[in-house]
Amino acid sequence: MERAFSLVDYLVVFGYLAGIIYLGSRFYERGGTVRTFLLAGRNVAWIPAAISAIAGQFSAISYLGAPAFVVQHDLRMMMFAFTFLLILPVILKVFLPFFSRLNIYTAYEYLEKRFDYRVRGVTSLLFLILRGGYVAIVIYAPSWPSPRWSASPCPRRS
Repeated sequence: MERAFSLVDYLVVFGYLAGIIYLGSRFYERGGTVRTFLLAGRNVAWIPAAISAIAGQFSAISYLGAPAFVVQHDLRMMMFAFTFLLILPVILKVFLPFFSRLNIYTAYEYLEKRFDYRVRGVTSLLFLILRGGYVAIVIYAPSWPSPRWSASPCPRRS
């Protein structure tokens, strides 16, 4: 069964793109700087910044796949929750002060200062490839039907 975009689908996509262009142009008209865009002028409290950073790591796979994994394999997924607690102090005490002292915005900017623009370019490209693959999986995986679980809304562990 082949599906094609309907008029409503096209309207949603083009409306979304128009909204992004509008918001971007409004930011540009306000005279925003890179510092304002990337760092919010360094005026954000740590709690909203931490919530945003953690929320950015969750996806539909987290909400659909993690409970399914727990049903099948017990609570082995809990170690991932604890890694946040272990790594956050390292980030807050080591990495953030380091980048703040150097007055740089990204790790890629540091790589350019430490090495050269080619290293920054290669690492940026690798990040974009990996992140693009991740986003593709995050979008596609939750929509993939599971034949094993299609018969029952609440699968039982065997």
